[in-house]
Amino acid sequence: MNYLDLISTILSLIGTVYFVKANTKMWPIYILATVLNGILYFRYKMYASLILEIIYLVSSVYGWIFWSKTIKQQNIYRIKYYQLISVFISWLVIVYGTHSLMSKFTNNPSIVESIAVGTSIIAQILSSRKIIECWYGWIIANSLFLYLMFYKGLYFHTILFICYLVLTILGLLNWYKLESSMGTLLKKNKPKL
Repeated sequence: MNYLDLISTILSLIGTVYFVKANTKMWPIYILATVLNGILYFRYKMYASLILEIIYLVSSVYGWIFWSKTIKQQNIYRIKYYQLISVFISWLVIVYGTHSLMSKFTNNPSIVESIAVGTSIIAQILSSRKIIECWYGWIIANSLFLYLMFYKGLYFHTILFICYLVLTILGLLNWYKLESSMGTLLKKNKPKL
């Protein structure tokens, strides 16, 4: 049994449950899970995923700071239409760059892993800013990683990504509900002129 696979899976799952609830407790749990996942991916020569874990680590620290500053507001934001173009271009650059680097420096260049990594980076950035559309990115990325984990024989992580798919749908629905309740609350508390 791969205990590192099991422990990092459990921590990742706990962190995601807090993420679905938009609870800041997710960040320290994610930071620990990220370190363990990085070690695991290094051992299994999943280098693009290892780089992703490093990016997760940095963005998790940022997200923890950002969410802690906005905790009293409990706001969930939406991406602006004009920002979608820059997000898509950034995604293309990240996917192309990741695949190019993996092709040049490793013996395991996977376009599926590169797309999953690129999508995860964009979703993580949106998550750290509490942007609701992050969940769509997570649905795509988790589907791709589910395939990769099963293919690599990381069965605890395969189960984790099945759980992630369920949680991403629940998270999307919960964040829409939270956003809607915040909009109603803001309308009720709007000062009268």
